[in-house]
Amino acid sequence: MDTKQRAVSRLIAQAGQMLHAHGAESALIGGIMQRIGLACGMDEVEVSLTANALVVTTLYKDHCITTTRRCPDRGINMRVITEVQRICIMLEKGILNFELAQTKLDNITPERYNRWLVVGMIGLSCASFSHLAGGDLQVFIMTFIASAIGMIVRQEIGHRHFNPLLNFAVTAFVTSFISAQAVVFQIGNQLILLWHHRY
Repeated sequence: MDTKQRAVSRLIAQAGQMLHAHGAESALIGGIMQRIGLACGMDEVEVSLTANALVVTTLYKDHCITTTRRCPDRGINMRVITEVQRICIMLEKGILNFELAQTKLDNITPERYNRWLVVGMIGLSCASFSHLAGGDLQVFIMTFIASAIGMIVRQEIGHRHFNPLLNFAVTAFVTSFISAQAVVFQIGNQLILLWHHRY
C-alpha cells in the first residue's frame, strides 16, 4: 500500500466529514471530495453518503482503499464549508500539496454564535416575514414565539446528535403546534387574511 494514498484518503474523508457535519449539500460534498482526490493525484475517487456517515474509496496505481466515517450533525456553519472549498481550489491550482492541505484542514475551527442570539434572530426573521405577509402585531408576536421555541427545540435535539431528519420533523411539529394556537384562539388578523386570499 502506498502511504501517499493512505494520507490522501484520510484528507478526503476528513474534508467530507467536515462538510457533512456542518450542513453542506450532498452534491457539494461528493464533488469537493472527488476534486480533492483527483487534485492530489488519485486515479479515481468514489463517494457514498448517508444521513450520518460517508464512505470514500480511492484508487491509486491499482490499489484500492475504502474508509467509512461517521458524521454527527454539528449545525450549519458556512465558514467551515467555505474554508474546505478554498483548500480544494488551492489544491487544484497547485498552491498546496496534500500535506499542507491536511495542515490547513486541521486548523479549521468552527466559529459559534451565542445560542440565544441565534434563537432571537430566527424568531425575529420569521416574525418579520409574517409581517411582510400582512400579519398584524399579534401574528408577529405569535410567529416570534413559535419560531424561537422551535429553534430551541432544534438546538436541543441537535446537541443530543439525533438523526437530522427526526430533528427537522420534531421541530416542524412543535413550531406548527404553537403557531396553530393563534388560529384556535383567534389571535390576530390571520383569519381575515385567509378570507381575502380565498375570495
